[in-house]
Amino acid sequence: MYIDYVRVYQKGVGVIEKPANINSLTVTNPVNARCIVYGLNGKIIGDYTHLVKGMKKGEDLNKVLSDKISKGIYLVKLYDNGNIKCSKFIATAK
Repeated sequence: MYIDYVRVYQKGVGVIEKPANINSLTVTNPVNARCIVYGLNGKIIGDYTHLVKGMKKGEDLNKVLSDKISKGIYLVKLYDNGNIKCSKFIATAK
């Protein structure tokens, strides 16, 4: 027997109308947290630590960033309470 190729299907996969941010970044310790935003090429777009300092514990960083960054896809790195959290961020506001 010879197998030429295999085709695999996945039931229930559709198109997302409006892309959402994959991971929410909740802040646990805003006083000591840092936030750096990178472009997909790895270059730093900006340091948004000043926005994190004004946040409340448990608040989602993606919601705060959405009004501050131009349209595009970014990588957000949050240094918070000794942990480093990364997330893909899709800005659609500006």
